[in-house]
Amino acid sequence: MIFHHMTHPEIAAANRNAVVILPLGSTEQHGYHLPVDTDTRIITALCAELERRMPAEILLMPTQWLGHSPHHLDFGGTVTLHHELYSRMLTETIRCIAGMGFRRILLINGHGGNIMPVSMTLQAVKLEDPDLLLAACSYWELAKQELTALREGGEFAMGHACELETSLYLYLNEAAVRKDLIRDAGRPDPSGYFAYTMFSGATASYLSNFRQFTDTGALGRPTLATAEKGKAMFEAICSCLVRFASFWHEKQTMDQL
Repeated sequence: MIFHHMTHPEIAAANRNAVVILPLGSTEQHGYHLPVDTDTRIITALCAELERRMPAEILLMPTQWLGHSPHHLDFGGTVTLHHELYSRMLTETIRCIAGMGFRRILLINGHGGNIMPVSMTLQAVKLEDPDLLLAACSYWELAKQELTALREGGEFAMGHACELETSLYLYLNEAAVRKDLIRDAGRPDPSGYFAYTMFSGATASYLSNFRQFTDTGALGRPTLATAEKGKAMFEAICSCLVRFASFWHEKQTMDQL
């Protein structure tokens, strides 16, 4: 079921046990070689495929294309909301969904900068409505094991406009990728997966702007990206999304976690 394709009587008659999917994207710079719609295009395609595979169990909302991306502003090509306003936008959207009687809601995120305000949103909404079955996930974390197995770069293979995102974009719309401008950028990390910094074996997060660690706006090893790899990654992520959405569809209470 696709929310934007339905009339209001059809939405009113829809199964209230359906899982409402709210895809979260962004509009921001993605280096020299990827369009600024990268996060939005990828998360939209992933969630559309999820709905295609589970049409009776999923109600797909339109993608939120405006995200929280202040750390990309130095490069231009970025439209962002303050984290409080972004959280408020999500809160109001969820209130509307819950007000229609839907109780199972998943926010599926496609941009790292959204994580913090999404967490704020979940806490605020759950305080208002403790029985709402509400969760959020970022697709690359949900499929971390599968993506790590598929990536080839051992030094920061996955970051931003990286091996992962560039492969996915090549699979979804190869003609839009500026292939002649692809080059690796940013500081390497031995794990080959996005991390912040390591100290005494522990991971610590810190705030910084992208200009501080990349000269192109990209971060990672996009030179290793291929459309074939993107297809395998897309399929792996979709399989994880189906499993997660199926789990959420079967849940009756939060106590079942």
